[in-house]
Amino acid sequence: PDVVIINVNLPGINGIEATRRICRNSPSTQVLIFTSEDSEDLMREALCAGARGYLLKSASDEEIIDAIEALAAKQAYRSSFMDEKLFDGLINHTHGNGGGARLTGREQEILRLVARGHRNKAIAAMLGISVKTVDTHRAAAMRKLSLRSTVEVVHYAIREKLIQA
Repeated sequence: PDVVIINVNLPGINGIEATRRICRNSPSTQVLIFTSEDSEDLMREALCAGARGYLLKSASDEEIIDAIEALAAKQAYRSSFMDEKLFDGLINHTHGNGGGARLTGREQEILRLVARGHRNKAIAAMLGISVKTVDTHRAAAMRKLSLRSTVEVVHYAIREKLIQA
């Protein structure tokens, strides 16, 4: 299937383990966790298992449709109740970054800012970190993704929908 909607609480096997198996056996299948449990730990576990979205059963019909449409289009879905930075960090750490490279949330954030045209000094000021720290994260991310230039970072960011073209 293109999209699987799964509950966390299943008889026999839980939804997190089922998600791991689905993602391992059918990598192109997008998994949406649909649960009544509003738990940051559970959301983290689900996304790390391979889910591309996490939605509460109290969601509106419109939000459910939006989630399914996003996953069908191979895009991750972040519910309105989720913390954006947490979700982006987890989803980018576990998905969509090429040959299995694992970027940290900070590396992903810095690549996004680089792709938007910001220089390291400006990024450092925006994030309240040193230029050397920006350099370190940028270099690590580029190394993990085998990117050799800012142009390649921009292409990567557009392809992975970190920025809009």
